[in-house]
Amino acid sequence: MVKRKIESNISWIESLSLCSGGKCWTDERIFFDAVIGCSNVVVKGTCNDSSVQQVLCSHIVGGRSVHLDVVPVQRKQFSLPVKLHRGGNRLVCEPFDDSGRSFSLKVTYKTGIREWIETVIFSIIFALVIKTFIVQPFYIPSESMEHTLKVGDRIMVNRFDYLLHNPSRTDVMVFEDPRQLDSSVLPRNSLYFIKRIIGLPGEKVEIIERKVYIDGNPLSEDYINLNPEADDTGLPTLETYRSLPVIEDEEFFVMGDNRDNSTDSRVWGCVPDDKVVGKAAFIWYPFSRMSWFH
Repeated sequence: MVKRKIESNISWIESLSLCSGGKCWTDERIFFDAVIGCSNVVVKGTCNDSSVQQVLCSHIVGGRSVHLDVVPVQRKQFSLPVKLHRGGNRLVCEPFDDSGRSFSLKVTYKTGIREWIETVIFSIIFALVIKTFIVQPFYIPSESMEHTLKVGDRIMVNRFDYLLHNPSRTDVMVFEDPRQLDSSVLPRNSLYFIKRIIGLPGEKVEIIERKVYIDGNPLSEDYINLNPEADDTGLPTLETYRSLPVIEDEEFFVMGDNRDNSTDSRVWGCVPDDKVVGKAAFIWYPFSRMSWFH
């Protein structure tokens, strides 16, 4: 038996229920703020005190009494139709005397349409929060990241990850086009690139005979896609980078995994930190390629 909420001595009442749409909620259920799907309800009660001839029923919404009625008791029973207001309602029943005995019910009224509207609004807000602060979907339109990513792949990008720690080498990163282009005349997808981070702030990147060196040390890359029939012009030579300064703070040198078919930092320079959108998290479509980035 659930303990009922007692405002004072309620020995005068045996049972109390709230009925609507063919359903009835007992006093124990109503104690838990039962959600009623209909505004028109009936308060029904049975008294165990035969001296109670009338019951004072109060309907309170937002701390303000919206209805007060004296209900006669016949054969120890009474009933009163009540029209609920949207939101929280409080119904107080007490014998029509000066004993101070009372029983309070708390119910919540929501229409089906309102619940649906609230769900839609919440879903929209939740989706906007997710897209703005946590993850965002992107479509892969080019071959520059093959074989890691194929044309038509759809990925989710973690926007939150780089708020916790700095980008790392070999991260697959989405960023805005670092060039000063007129975005008003460009397709939306052309405003973003997805490449792999190769060089970090303070480092020097060189490419010698199609091999990448960081501060003079060769970089191990098991993810790249090179055309064995291509000549050394597939990658810029050392001379191309002989005059390249050390990567500045809050900038990143990026390249596509498909080195012979990628426009990247070799062409338009490093990516500023304020252009970074987030870290590629996983491929979600097509389902046959669903996987997480490591």
